[in-house]
Amino acid sequence: MLSCLVFSFFLVFHGSVSGFHRPLGPQKPFGTIDSSIRGEKMNAAQKTAVFVYGTLKRGHYNHKFLTANNSICLGRYTTSQTFPMVVDEYYVPYLLPAIGRGRRVTGEVYLVDSETFAALDGLEGFPDYYDRVQVDVHPVAEEAGAGGVVAEKGAAAAAAATATVETDRAAELVRAAGAPDGRPWAYMMPTGKVTADILEREMLAEYLLADHLEKYVPKEQRDAGHASHTTANTSLVEAHGTSS
Repeated sequence: MLSCLVFSFFLVFHGSVSGFHRPLGPQKPFGTIDSSIRGEKMNAAQKTAVFVYGTLKRGHYNHKFLTANNSICLGRYTTSQTFPMVVDEYYVPYLLPAIGRGRRVTGEVYLVDSETFAALDGLEGFPDYYDRVQVDVHPVAEEAGAGGVVAEKGAAAAAAATATVETDRAAELVRAAGAPDGRPWAYMMPTGKVTADILEREMLAEYLLADHLEKYVPKEQRDAGHASHTTANTSLVEAHGTSS
């Protein structure tokens, strides 16, 4: 009798220590994190995806802003819809919120932490100077061609179907990399600031590094009265320049 009691006590004690007991609910795969327990830690580590198409890209004037904050580059992406992208006299690029006009725009997607995301808002003058919207993108299929611009291929219907599949794949990649919603943010000129003359400018598919190095005028060398010189956060612009 005593030996049975001792053995029963051993089972209860050993089970409570080693997990030898009936599970109270469905078991999670090994290595998963219970969000109900570690929600705060997950939120702290959460990244936001940002699509950059101008001076924040690799090799460009403001890219140092992203590298200084340990942002993660997911690679080159193209917008799934067409947008007008134009430049001003200082070769500052602007993405315009006119879906269906212009061209599919190629840029880069980065994962940034909450502090860097807030600083980007300041750099871009959001919400006073730029709007911030989420866009659908898909990975660039690299091809040999002038300036690295992706060539248009196939019939319009086939291209649209392919873009849909690639957009879904891109969203999965972005989510897997740490951005839960799967759609990166992009900074655009507010609708109220888009005028007819702006829409008459040449619309680019990609803001190329060679042109940037030749034509871009840093903020400190511009006319102080120019619109692109004005932003909601002067200190950040002084440190990092202007525009995405």
